[in-house]
Amino acid sequence: MKESKAYLKRRWETDWQPWNDVVVGALKNKGDLLKLGLPMASEGLIDLRGFSAPKEYTTEKTNSGREKTYVSEGIRIKKMRFEGVDFSYADFEGCTFHNCHFKASVFHETRLVNTQYWGCSFQELDFHKTNFGHATFQIEGTLLKRSVENFVRVRFDQANLKEVRMHGQYFGDCQISNCKTDALIFGHCGFEKVAFEGEVKDMTVKASRKVVDFDLTASQLVGFNLQDQGVEGFHFPGGDKY
Repeated sequence: MKESKAYLKRRWETDWQPWNDVVVGALKNKGDLLKLGLPMASEGLIDLRGFSAPKEYTTEKTNSGREKTYVSEGIRIKKMRFEGVDFSYADFEGCTFHNCHFKASVFHETRLVNTQYWGCSFQELDFHKTNFGHATFQIEGTLLKRSVENFVRVRFDQANLKEVRMHGQYFGDCQISNCKTDALIFGHCGFEKVAFEGEVKDMTVKASRKVVDFDLTASQLVGFNLQDQGVEGFHFPGGDKY
């Protein structure tokens, strides 16, 4: 029997409340999910389906200075390794990830709105209908010095990449298929064997550091903005020209 999305989310507040506390503790304290003994989902993946990361609250005064507004923001997650995890239907809105590594995991309808990634790496991942709206990816530390590919064999399928900022990221053997790309910006990024499928709308690529086999047909482009000093690595199959 297939478990519903509603059930997968609700269980963390009922039967799985003890597991919820364990996961939250690990996220806040650089824990190791592989050592927690968490239940497994299909295909031997750690089951974080439907999990919602906690929100922290701060207070702010309004412009009038008379009232206080409670503003929620996600937790900060540092130096964690997420390998072999099923993040389907999980919600990490507003979370900040520092120097985290994601590998061999599944993100189906995962909510990653307003998330931030600093010095993170991504390998062998499937983002299907994942919502990245307004997310920011920044490179730092050893990855910045080495200029290595930090997105390797990653597939974005029907993902929401609206107003996402990718800065200093390196993509190798990646695919972006039928995604929402409105106001998506790649700045100072590197590309090797990157292919797009479906319409690409209002996307900007500027000041790329390395471009090899960036496959995109002219017929796909709607408001494509290319701001680059060296564009010889961009490949438009079928003789299309931009």
